[in-house]
Amino acid sequence: MANDKIVEILDEWGLELVNDLKASLDKYYPNEQETDLAGSINYKVLNSNGKYTFALSMNEYWKFANDGRAKGKKGIPLDVL
Repeated sequence: MANDKIVEILDEWGLELVNDLKASLDKYYPNEQETDLAGSINYKVLNSNGKYTFALSMNEYWKFANDGRAKGKKGIPLDVL
């Protein structure tokens, strides 16, 4: 069935994306065995009446790990942690 194939493709892509994101974290933070961020990376494939949605989720502080902090800022806002 075509719908099953769509879910299969999105699942394969989701697994690959999660693995790539974790590998990227490991590359930039090699001394961390398993960061909370890496452990929080996940995805879901949602199907609502034939409309498919791919939802990627991870801890909210991903942006700071990805982009760093702005010049002159003291650090990550505590409410995010």
